[in-house]
Amino acid sequence: MKTRNLLILAFACGLAILVAGTVKLFQVATDTPEVDLLAYGEYSKAGDMSVVVSSVDTSGELTLVHVSMRGVDGADALAGWRLRADGKVREPVPLPAGAGTPCSTTTVDTDLDCVVAFPHAETLQAVVYLRADAQLQWAPEA
Repeated sequence: MKTRNLLILAFACGLAILVAGTVKLFQVATDTPEVDLLAYGEYSKAGDMSVVVSSVDTSGELTLVHVSMRGVDGADALAGWRLRADGKVREPVPLPAGAGTPCSTTTVDTDLDCVVAFPHAETLQAVVYLRADAQLQWAPEA
């Protein structure tokens, strides 16, 4: 093959790759990820864990999230909980004595009803639970 033909073929392949990349970029840019917003009291599953947020109390120094969960023997019940509030993602903090039942470990047979504490939030966007590549969200207006 002549050098000229090889150069034309390489240019055509490069142009095809550029067009395909541009089309994929527009597809990705217009995709909207779908995350179902659950209402308080609505059960859902994340992997092998069934969870529900019963209520959220933002009146005190902490934001207290009342949850119920079951599904795995010995799993850390605090793992995976997050709070989106005031434009930030917050991690759980230790629950003070007398503020409710602290979350310990879950079981397969019995619901664990407990309270997850977060730093105080003025504007609550969602309570988030992450487990097994699944994300569940409970929102105040859902």
